[in-house]
Parts: sequence; C-alpha cells; structure tokens
Amino acid sequence: MDIQLRPPPIGTAHAPIKITGSGTLEMEDDGLHITGFAIAGSTGRTLGIVLGILTFSVVVTLMTSIFDLATRTSSVIAIAAAAPVFLAATRKAAKEGERVSQVFPWANVKKVTWDSGSECLVVVIKGMDPKGGLFILQPQDSELQRELEAKVA
Repeated sequence: MDIQLRPPPIGTAHAPIKITGSGTLEMEDDGLHITGFAIAGSTGRTLGIVLGILTFSVVVTLMTSIFDLATRTSSVIAIAAAAPVFLAATRKAAKEGERVSQVFPWANVKKVTWDSGSECLVVVIKGMDPKGGLFILQPQDSELQRELEAKVA
C-alpha cells in the first residue's frame, strides 16, 4: 500500500525513525516492510526550532528589561512572537535523501497509536535499530490503523 511518512523534527512520546516521504507499507509474515526516503540534512527544520526558541528568549528579555513589563505579560507576547517561527519549522516536511527499505519484525512492533500533534499514525518499534516511531500520515481510526493494531495485539 502507498503511504506518506512524515516524521516530526522533535519527537514527544516517541523519537521519530528517520524515514520520510512517499513510500510503501506491506504487512508480511516476517514483519512490517517499509520503503521511503532517508532524511537528508535536517538543518533547516532544526534551525527554525532554534530560531523560535531564540526569538522567545530575546522578546522576554526585551519586554522585561527595556519595557519593564511583568514576566507573565512578556512571556505571553514572546510566545505570540515565537509561535509562527516554531510552528513553521515543525510543520515543514523533511528533505528526502536516498531511497531506503526496512523490515521491522512483528516481535519489534510494540504499539500502534495516534499522534494528534503531527496528525499521524505512529507505529512504535523497540528492540532493534532503528527504534522509535514510524509516523505515517493517516486519518485517526483508519483501516490501516485497525489492521496494524490487530497484527500487534
């Protein structure tokens, strides 16, 4: 089946496995077969996140020291200033590198869950390298999610 892999730049509950872009998913007897692309140079997304944090810090410092605003007020203004930068970086798709194929044995597929932040189905892989979460762009409670949950159960 054709899928779209979209790992976030920063994992929250699960570190993202660095496979991105258009790919395929096949459920075979020996495990989950995934093809996609390796992430090529995540500098742009990382730089955007650093700029968002830096923007927040600079705005808080300016608001509290120069304009003598309370810390809470300056923090709210700083969040408003940094949020667009941070959101743009986290929503930006990773650059595709070389084509990769990976087999994840069923014994290593531990859980299937939904991540509302990235709006992706997350297949949690443990006990092998790479480990973490495969982020697959799918609607919540999709047929693919139900099939994978049945295989993992």
